[in-house]
Amino acid sequence: MKVRVWLSDRHYYVLSRFLLSRVLTAIKVDYTKAIRISLDLKKTLVDKDLLVVQQDVLESHLFDLLLWNGYGEETVKLYKMFSRFGGFTHSLVLGSPHPQESLLLP
Repeated sequence: MKVRVWLSDRHYYVLSRFLLSRVLTAIKVDYTKAIRISLDLKKTLVDKDLLVVQQDVLESHLFDLLLWNGYGEETVKLYKMFSRFGGFTHSLVLGSPHPQESLLLP
């Protein structure tokens, strides 16, 4: 099942467990725990029938899982800093068969 995460009233993305686990490893969460947390997050959202959520709701559930898995407030602060400064949602690269024709959209 797909979980849509709304950033604003016009922009959303589909939750990717793979990308979320990559973000978690970037903020120093153990690789196997990052995979487990991303899986548990999606499972929690689907079980609660939250297939369309706001970003802050997703983050709230994520922070609860991080704390439950033994990561402290410092990890939550790192995640917030990472997401605020464009860690994973602000740019889109449109590819082309010819690398010199790729386009980066902010």
